[in-house]
Amino acid sequence: MITLAAISLLGPAMLGGLALLALPVIAHLLHRNARTPVVFPSVRLLRVSAASQSSLFRLRRRLLLLIRSLAIAALVFAFSEPLWSGATGESGGEAGSTVVILDASASTSRRDGPTSLFERLRGEASRAIEALTGGRDRAEIILADAAPHGLAGTLTPNLSMLGELLGEAAATDARADLAAAIRLAGQTLGEAEGGRHVVIVTDAQASSWRDLAERSLASDAAGDLLPPGTTVRIVTPNDGDGSAVANVGLESRGLSQSRAAPGQALAARVRLNAFGADATVTLRVAVDGKPTEVRPLTVVAGRPREEVFLLTANEPGPHAIAWTIDHDALTSDDAAYASFEVGSRQPIGILSDEDPTDPTRATYFLLRALAPYGDQRDRFAPRVVRVAELTAAAVADLRTIFVGDITRLDDGQVGVLRSHLERGGAVVWFCGGGALQENLTRLETAMTGLLPFLPGLSSEREGRLIAGAARRSMLATFDDASFVGLGQIRVGRLRQCTAIRDDAMHVLAFDEGTPALSLRRYGEGAFALANFSAAPKSGDLGRHGAFVALVQSLATELELADGAFRPTYVGEALLIACGGDGGALAVRDPSGAPIADAVILQDRTQTSVALQRTRRAGAYEVTSSGRAVAIGVVNVDPRESDPKAMDAEAIAAMLRPHGAGDSADAPLAAGAMPIREGTPLWWVAIVVALGLVGIELALLAAWRR
Repeated sequence: MITLAAISLLGPAMLGGLALLALPVIAHLLHRNARTPVVFPSVRLLRVSAASQSSLFRLRRRLLLLIRSLAIAALVFAFSEPLWSGATGESGGEAGSTVVILDASASTSRRDGPTSLFERLRGEASRAIEALTGGRDRAEIILADAAPHGLAGTLTPNLSMLGELLGEAAATDARADLAAAIRLAGQTLGEAEGGRHVVIVTDAQASSWRDLAERSLASDAAGDLLPPGTTVRIVTPNDGDGSAVANVGLESRGLSQSRAAPGQALAARVRLNAFGADATVTLRVAVDGKPTEVRPLTVVAGRPREEVFLLTANEPGPHAIAWTIDHDALTSDDAAYASFEVGSRQPIGILSDEDPTDPTRATYFLLRALAPYGDQRDRFAPRVVRVAELTAAAVADLRTIFVGDITRLDDGQVGVLRSHLERGGAVVWFCGGGALQENLTRLETAMTGLLPFLPGLSSEREGRLIAGAARRSMLATFDDASFVGLGQIRVGRLRQCTAIRDDAMHVLAFDEGTPALSLRRYGEGAFALANFSAAPKSGDLGRHGAFVALVQSLATELELADGAFRPTYVGEALLIACGGDGGALAVRDPSGAPIADAVILQDRTQTSVALQRTRRAGAYEVTSSGRAVAIGVVNVDPRESDPKAMDAEAIAAMLRPHGAGDSADAPLAAGAMPIREGTPLWWVAIVVALGLVGIELALLAAWRR
């Protein structure tokens, strides 16, 4: 294909210097009415004055204005780096499609001197776009944050418009989903004709790229990410020596309990991580914006330090906790957040399809065990959730879920339980009736290694409960008198176990050796399996006070285990439980701005507010009639605090096994963007400017003579 010669600019932003053309125009206008002072004789004065007003004199001034303006324009043109791409008779100038992936993770907001790391990355992305030919090549820029998206939405030949969109891009507080960004680049280039190119501009944070390679890309077959023949270039702004830049980050570690009585102290934990060098910081904690304590601390690099604060609040309702340190180079991780509620009972879930008022059912005895008084004297507020109602919103405020006799779970309901466990929740499953075997099998299939043992079919055998190997480490609040009483209760319909895991905590057993209550960790939470039921048909257990003490001890220790749920990180969805408040709810972000796209989820017992994606760290407040009814907090992912970087070659080697540049036609390279091929013309513009200045001087000399 014949390609016409063309002149392109490597630095088009320098064309803004054309504003300097106003200088000779201003000088011309100021000089237009100037008069040349002339001394006697008077005849000479009259002749010179007449000459200065002649048409020839005005023509000279306009000629000088034109020459000076052209000289300034030539200088500006030189600084914009004009490049001459000569005409060819081959297809070397074939149009191509380029996708630039710009890393916008929280770690890129680190300041390095007067500029931020993101500004340097944005400059590299701009250079990649400027190296293309407008009107011929097509391009797109993908901003890689928690939800990667294209700035233009499609490949576009309008490179100037793309540059303007790039200028408005900013770093986020979220962790970048680099795998999703690469997949989106592959989808964008899927239907493109001609050459396909991907440029990844990243701060090369080691934790992000290793996490991507180990988790996100491990399941992708080679070639699935990008179309065949796609070239990939990795661009980083660092020297790639792998050294860690000094930084201190805060990480919220949760609370001893999420609810407290007025004036009751609770323990709030925060972790400080130092990277690169030891640091001395001042740690401050505030409740609802009011400072409560200040601690000067020394944090040793590579040795996280955890601090515990005893906090109280007297006002009923939700309260927000904020830890802060003085700002360093990376400000996004200099604050961490948590929340708690004062004046309400702890909600506990009972997943059951039984009638809770039927005294012949296990759910009836579970409700009595968790709330024996049935009023505000009870610590727990049990709530029955039916399988058909099992959604993320229905269990958003629950730390512990007791499971009775239920019908068959579907995939979505199994997913809700898995998410509950992964974020730090607990499940206590009683082996009663219903679709027990089928449900436990589905759970083990969906979450391999979840069950501490797999119960088999029940028999009519009876047994008595005795302490297991882990009884003291788990049921610390279960006193000896209650335990003796528990051992005297007849428990019937024992189930044989087909498998017992060595890494499970065996809390209770039957006197003939069969496990009775075992617990196993999953994700951030715990799954406890009880090989018995409170139903009267299975024995007398549910009728005794020892069962109340056992259930209360389980609920108390699982509620306090490891503090609280895993925090919600910036970029993730946030679900805020609002109790039974069904009034008009409003949500505000940490800056106090209203959130218009919040979704209100309502069922018969629970109201929740869902935010599809959070964009900044801090406390999100839900109000009803001007009164705060709930607070949800969002933190920066603590992995963003580690600024240690990889070199571009290491990232390139990491991507090759996953289909990026895995053929001779699709090389994967590392380094800065190459300069476009062609003949530079800046020197020609300089020569033209100097020539124009020479012409001006010669004309002035001739006119003076």
